[in-house]
Amino acid sequence: MAEVVHTYRDESNERDLFVLALEKPEDFPEQLALGSPRFACLIAWDAKSADATSVNQLAGKLLRAGAVYVCTWGPDCHRVHNAIAQYQMDPPPTQPAGRIALTTAQPGEPIGEAIWHVLYCSMPDDAFAQDCGSTLGITIGSQAWAAEMRAAFTDPIAFSLRLTHPQ
Repeated sequence: MAEVVHTYRDESNERDLFVLALEKPEDFPEQLALGSPRFACLIAWDAKSADATSVNQLAGKLLRAGAVYVCTWGPDCHRVHNAIAQYQMDPPPTQPAGRIALTTAQPGEPIGEAIWHVLYCSMPDDAFAQDCGSTLGITIGSQAWAAEMRAAFTDPIAFSLRLTHPQ
């Protein structure tokens, strides 16, 4: 069973950082134990071979769990992004009326750029900002991506310096 792991407390944006490495999207837990009721997240997933049901179910689970800013990355990340946007046409009860989770897709960029984006640029709608005290990095089906996400979320300052000031 996949386990959510707390990696760091980022005082600069007042968020706890967590990672979750899944083998397949169906492994996403029904309940998340994060430090806040709402969270920003990055999904790193090669969704090219995923069926529509898997993509849509993951979108629903994320939003019901409290995702208020979702960044998607990887092959076919636009399809995941669109599923999340479509799911919000009938918003879950965790969202105030008229408010939606913000979403972005990061196609064609290195995973490090997407990680940096979720760590430093993921600002939810004002209605969600106060309760958004966590950032969750999710990888599906890639141990290499999971290792990179875990390293960045464990030491985001060193990660940011490596990314923005390469030797």
